Amino acid sequence: MTFERGQRGRIPHRPDLPGHVLIEMANQVGDSWLLFVEQATGTFAKVELTASQAQACEVLTEDGAGDSAALLAGLCTIWMRRWLGGPVGGPRVDAAAALRPPDERRLPRDAPAAPAPVPARGRARHRQLVETG
Repeated sequence: MTFERGQRGRIPHRPDLPGHVLIEMANQVGDSWLLFVEQATGTFAKVELTASQAQACEVLTEDGAGDSAALLAGLCTIWMRRWLGGPVGGPRVDAAAALRPPDERRLPRDAPAAPAPVPARGRARHRQLVETG
């Protein structure tokens, strides 16, 4: 395991450093490592690692080998679930189901979609709006 400045890593033998920390300085001394890491709070910590502790660390790398289509599909799925009001981890949204406007959802499936009735007091204004376009 090697460490470089600017990497993010998780150091399992240091429970006082939760999550991934930013490595600001890494110096290999024989088989062991001396690291200075920045925590999320902005404070720095000195970390001394033996060879076995260094092997147990997890370092995040950006390799660019991810499938961008799968990433975009996942983001779109989460967005659609939130837009439809469902939980993100809940039942899946069926992509084959037709999305209907809210007014049509209240009608029975076999009922014809009819225009909304115009009240008697508004018929003259409605007629005027229709004629003028």
